[in-house]
Amino acid sequence: DGRTCQGANPMAKAVPYICGSQLGEALLAGVQKVFQAASIAVEFSKIAPSASGAANGHVLAGPLSSAATAEVADRLSLSSKLTSTAAASWYPDTIYPTLPVVTVRNLYNEINPSFNERAAPSPTAGIAPHDPNELSLFELRKDAARSINSFFANEARDSIHDTLKVAVSRAMSSKLSERSVVTVVHKPQGDLATSTFDEMAKALAKSEVDARADELRTSNVSLEVAPVGSAWPKLVVFPESLGYVVCPPAKHGEQLEALVVGLTGGSGMVAQQIAGAKSQTVVHTCANQEGDENPTGILLASAELLTGLGMKEEAARIVKALEKTYVSDKVLPASVPSGSASLGDFVDAVIKNL
Repeated sequence: DGRTCQGANPMAKAVPYICGSQLGEALLAGVQKVFQAASIAVEFSKIAPSASGAANGHVLAGPLSSAATAEVADRLSLSSKLTSTAAASWYPDTIYPTLPVVTVRNLYNEINPSFNERAAPSPTAGIAPHDPNELSLFELRKDAARSINSFFANEARDSIHDTLKVAVSRAMSSKLSERSVVTVVHKPQGDLATSTFDEMAKALAKSEVDARADELRTSNVSLEVAPVGSAWPKLVVFPESLGYVVCPPAKHGEQLEALVVGLTGGSGMVAQQIAGAKSQTVVHTCANQEGDENPTGILLASAELLTGLGMKEEAARIVKALEKTYVSDKVLPASVPSGSASLGDFVDAVIKNL
């Protein structure tokens, strides 16, 4: 609604907050309380997902449904959703793996849900008409159908290529001493629409390797293609072997993303970004399901927001305070195994550790 959510500070950076639920309101209140305690000069103004087209730069968002994610991505020309899992190693005596994996899922199918229909062959009459005038109209309709299908296929290809570029650029900027691996997953023998996306992703990965071989080698980044049946067990058993997992906009991409969220111990444990290779806007968000008031993900997202705004020291303070709250104080949110802290109690524990 455009209202500023903190006391007016002329020196503060103004950041839009996309809010579409009561849970989003509650999580924002937690972020604001931490920012105020840390004297971080950022003020949030709430906007609805439908108003996100006016936003630019770095934006914070509460948990977004699939429909809201699609609306935000469409309005801001974004193509990809990144899920990162830095919090997995913080559990005391954890049974969860340290998961150094970022899933980068293409959103084309959410933004254009009717692509499945467009991907199917256009129906043609069983018998072509014999009248010359009818025949001309018949051919014209076929040409129009081919043109429409070709347009949306090219649009989908551009979207998947954007996602691939986002993953590769993140891998190149990660500055890891070891090799960064970007794995493009595909599902052999899927349905028609899935196969269309997967074939596009495989072809684009190959062309990216061919076009950027020297750059990839210099950056110590490798780009590989693997079937989803191979990537899935690696995520569970050998997560350290994967770096960035690129998922086409198909059901198996959603399932891989859900697996990563599950392996961290809950929907409130991860930070997400909605981004695009061509856009100047990045939306920092979390994955909390309705009723999950764990503020860990939104605080991690707010730290990434601060990094994007050039406030790296402030971002590091929040992450360190979160880590100490988990590891040293053993204060865990109520929605994770063995946890009991409410949203307010957990936020207060983080503030104590700033």
